[in-house]
Amino acid sequence: KHWYQRRVRGPSFDFESVLLSGECRALVRQGACYGIRASTYYTDVPTYAQLAADVPNFAALGNLACKKAAGCFDQLRAAFDGCVAGNANFVRDAVARAEFLYNQDLASTVNDFAAQNSGSLVGDLLGMALNQFSSAQDIEAFLNMHITEGISADAAAAAEEALAIAREWCASGCTDKSAKFLAGIFSHMQGGSCSL
Repeated sequence: KHWYQRRVRGPSFDFESVLLSGECRALVRQGACYGIRASTYYTDVPTYAQLAADVPNFAALGNLACKKAAGCFDQLRAAFDGCVAGNANFVRDAVARAEFLYNQDLASTVNDFAAQNSGSLVGDLLGMALNQFSSAQDIEAFLNMHITEGISADAAAAAEEALAIAREWCASGCTDKSAKFLAGIFSHMQGGSCSL
């Protein structure tokens, strides 16, 4: 079974019906496909030539997001609201389930990565996060200490504002304009034999 199909005591959230259907299907599938391909395409420090060659893929994902993200967000919000309405402990149960799956599948990989990259910015930041947040209870305590009702209301308003900004970005054709700009920059930088 895939990690998202494992039955773990907790909330009922059908990954496939929420993310692999309707408005989310194409976006999630294309995003996953790009991630898999990028993991083999970028095997070392990327060059500007690689980045320039990948710009059309960024643009395609951006344009797909313009078409699907708002509907997918609404689909996710409806599913989340349904879960919360059906189970008052949904968020707590979901965090516990995520912690279980993380510990089962990813914890050793993340810890190894942090140890192997100690001394680098990413490795040290990851190490600090792992030291501060070693369990779901640590995360919940942090959130309870820092998130108030006012902040929650602000976050909801910020999400709506982010959607409005994204709609304006898409309506103005900014994805294609940005892709053209980036392709030109990366191509010119590669011409000088620069690498990142």
